[in-house]
Amino acid sequence: MLKKISLVAAIAIAAAATITSCKKSDSLATLPAPTGTAVALPAEGDSVDFEDAETKGYLKGLADGAYGARNFHQGTVQDLTDTNQWATKAGTYYYSFDDNDGLSGAGISSYSFKFTGSATADLTVDTSRFTLRYINTAFGSVTSTTGSTLIASGVASYNSITGVGNPAAAGWYVYSLVNHTVVAYTPRTYLLTKKSTNEVWKLRINSIYYNATPVGSPYPTNYPYFSFDYKHL
Repeated sequence: MLKKISLVAAIAIAAAATITSCKKSDSLATLPAPTGTAVALPAEGDSVDFEDAETKGYLKGLADGAYGARNFHQGTVQDLTDTNQWATKAGTYYYSFDDNDGLSGAGISSYSFKFTGSATADLTVDTSRFTLRYINTAFGSVTSTTGSTLIASGVASYNSITGVGNPAAAGWYVYSLVNHTVVAYTPRTYLLTKKSTNEVWKLRINSIYYNATPVGSPYPTNYPYFSFDYKHL
């Protein structure tokens, strides 16, 4: 259960979920891919499970060459009741655009972005390898040349803790002190640029809750299971 928080304390985030197993698609195919193929890329409307040994969830093919990570969750020790989750959740979640998959063990050094901080909710990049920018424009309308604002620290955490979004704040989520629930600030899209290649990806974070639905009483409790969409531009 989440506990009350303050501006100077870590922001506690709650989440909950009903878990449904994602079946690997029988029909995999060919959308314009980002740069890697560690996970066989799903056709639009299809999905494939993540393959990293410490990653749960699945990747879905979206329209226009985009992909959606669903119930992205990392950890160790198999849950004896539900094999779709870990008994021990990781403190940091790593994701690779090149592999279209989570990363663990020695592979984490090549991550594109990671989720860190309180409730593992902060979007973080390694600023020696990536730049992180934000724009208040719907994901589908963003291109590699869309004007955006640099986040010099490489970290996008909370947007607001008042329950009302702030378009000038860099963070991706709005936290409600009333019901201790997190919602994604919209329309908020991030641009991640790999410095070594100048490749650009756009990224939208949708939810921290399993199946994007907060469940639990008196506060949501099953988190973090991220839903996010991205596209190589």
